[in-house]
Amino acid sequence: VKTQQPLLPLIAQSERHSPTMTKRKPSASPKIASVKADGSLLKQMRKAQAQASGRTDLETRWYALMRNELPTAAKSEGGWPIHFDHCFMRVVLDNFFGRCWYEVLSKEKGAVKSMSDDQLAGAVKAAEKLLVGGRDMVIAQNRKSLDFRGKQGPGKKRA
Repeated sequence: VKTQQPLLPLIAQSERHSPTMTKRKPSASPKIASVKADGSLLKQMRKAQAQASGRTDLETRWYALMRNELPTAAKSEGGWPIHFDHCFMRVVLDNFFGRCWYEVLSKEKGAVKSMSDDQLAGAVKAAEKLLVGGRDMVIAQNRKSLDFRGKQGPGKKRA
């Protein structure tokens, strides 16, 4: 059984002995060369990663406030008109936007996925203020949220 010799050594040998063949340096593709020249693509990639990381941090903070910190504060202080995460989301978002949040954002997509990074950052700040403001602030902002929606709240009859 004969074994075939690899072609690469044969090609290299023929290039050495052929007067018509000139050696070429491998060239980088135009895209790679432009990245090396100005680094703009690399900068854009790093910026995108930082923004994604920033977005993830904002979402993590938002859900920590809504699912843990605000409900825990409501239970420990007592007397808060709301206790559930979706109620805190409604109150914060309605007050942040100054109207029912789904008049501004996509209800189907969901509030968090619909918000820009700046909107989410603002909503997080509003939620943190609500947490610091405690029971009195929650009562006032819950009332405003219900007013935006034309509702009276639990246990109250419309006149």
